[in-house]
Amino acid sequence: MRVIHPSMAEYCLEELTATHGISKAEITNLLLTTDTFYDCLQGKDKLLQDVHTMLVKRCYSSESEETHFSPLIQAIIKETPGSEETVLYNAAKRYDKNAIIAQLLARYHYLKKKDFREAKDWARKAKELDRDSSYIADTSAQVIKHELRHAMGTNPDYPIKPDHLTDYLKMACCATDAFKETQAIAKKEVALRSQSKGDRSPYNIAGRLGEIQVAVMVMEVLEKIPVFSHAKLRRSILSQVLSGNIPIQTVASKDCVKHKHESYYHALLPFEPFLHNIKDNLRRQFDFLDNFFINLQPWFSRKDVKEERTRKELFRTFEKYADLFCRTDPQELMGKKTLPALFRIRQILEMNKADTHVGILECLTVNNTGPKVEMIVQQYRTMYTNKHVNLRDVVNYIYANLVLACVWPQSRFLVSYADILQMMREVLLQQVPQHTDSLGVHFIATVILWPENHPLFPAKLSERLRTCLSQLKNTFRNEMQSMEHGKRPVVHFYLGQKQGYDRLISHAVLDKLGSHEKFDNGQIWREERVRRILQRVNGVVQRNCILAHTCNPNVKVEVRPQYMSHLKGRECNPVSFYVGFTMKGPVAFDIQLVHCHVSGN
Repeated sequence: MRVIHPSMAEYCLEELTATHGISKAEITNLLLTTDTFYDCLQGKDKLLQDVHTMLVKRCYSSESEETHFSPLIQAIIKETPGSEETVLYNAAKRYDKNAIIAQLLARYHYLKKKDFREAKDWARKAKELDRDSSYIADTSAQVIKHELRHAMGTNPDYPIKPDHLTDYLKMACCATDAFKETQAIAKKEVALRSQSKGDRSPYNIAGRLGEIQVAVMVMEVLEKIPVFSHAKLRRSILSQVLSGNIPIQTVASKDCVKHKHESYYHALLPFEPFLHNIKDNLRRQFDFLDNFFINLQPWFSRKDVKEERTRKELFRTFEKYADLFCRTDPQELMGKKTLPALFRIRQILEMNKADTHVGILECLTVNNTGPKVEMIVQQYRTMYTNKHVNLRDVVNYIYANLVLACVWPQSRFLVSYADILQMMREVLLQQVPQHTDSLGVHFIATVILWPENHPLFPAKLSERLRTCLSQLKNTFRNEMQSMEHGKRPVVHFYLGQKQGYDRLISHAVLDKLGSHEKFDNGQIWREERVRRILQRVNGVVQRNCILAHTCNPNVKVEVRPQYMSHLKGRECNPVSFYVGFTMKGPVAFDIQLVHCHVSGN
């Protein structure tokens, strides 16, 4: 028998409870412990799968913060508190070889019971049953992280005592190692998934977020010991220690009350290598996750509640990072009263995530960022005019102006488009370092060098477009292909009908003209307002791409379709389309056949 609608099942449960006094826990226990249900071969596997799904599948909702357990387990906890433990242990007996059930028991013990020893035992069992799952490996790391958080929350001591400091740092190191293992397994998973056409599971970032959270907790711990109190100078010392710039022994030697703090220095020294790498590790993970979220998106445009929560947590932890590393003054440590202007500018840029092209691009999707982007442009202009810039700074200056032109085109600080072209020419004359700036350089070059009928646009410069596009694709393949699985590149700009800055249309503009559903079903391209601002480009279908024509006859560009199926049966046919610019290269949208009319003699 199959229930035709979930509401019918809910009504049946309500009726059983009201008429017979049977709870959801009792029904679930009956399903788990009655062997008769599983004696019949027909339907046995389906029943096992259905019960398993009800126990473990979580639903992420914007209305509810509680997503640690499935709706069934949450309902049991609410209806008959305490009975969920019996249900879970019965599930462990029925599914004794199932790693996900063991993982569920671990999660229950560290979240609900605060029994971290039992949680570690179940996490270990889950890992033994499935050593190749990053999600299972992550559970072991989560147990230690929550144990650390619980210990910090239940210890009222202020300042923290030296023996507790040692315990906290030991847990932090263990949790960090466990999260690094999760990351390593996640990389292996991606390699395997890329060989399976049907698997669209995204890259698991839990290990990276977990490492960030632990590092921030370490910062919070250290701020509560006398050696690094909240006094401004002490916080500057802490930021320098966690940046690897000052050895702990040096801090101790300059401490005028060293005799009082001796036990703290003794506790800190064994963890010095770990502490010295805190800032670099944090920054590396923030950069990775910014790249992941800003340059990639789910295949469909619907709201991803889980992703939104992760990004909120990233925002919270980055605020902690910026507060310690971007607002402290290392000059105080050297007895100087004033901070060099250049150093302060770089602090301001880092604080606003404007020291990377990815952070600047994020401003395209956030509301009311005009004043912020204008401030960023001003900071880079100061460095540029004083010739205190490197290649990355110039590239970021270009990005900042393009973004400012999109979000606040009336700004008086906007650099002329002719100057942008000149800066782009200067950038392309330099040797671009691989694995650091290559993706940002070649993406923005692809956007700017797309030929246009503009009196200031140098035709010769646009002929470098194909080279830049080739390098962009290679860099994307090397740097982002592993994290792309289950996602697609974000379109940051579309090609518009106007010239100069005005020919770049941000995705946010199109968002205001149509719903997410219209993007998914292609109806957005039927909107008259969209047709009025975007430029249709002509080209010819060639194998798995379109060779796009441009206003420069010497420049033809390979553009990939949004979906490969859009090229099916169109080999060698002329087509027209809209162009979107992604980190993977230009993408063709709304591909339409161009019918050529042949006139008679």
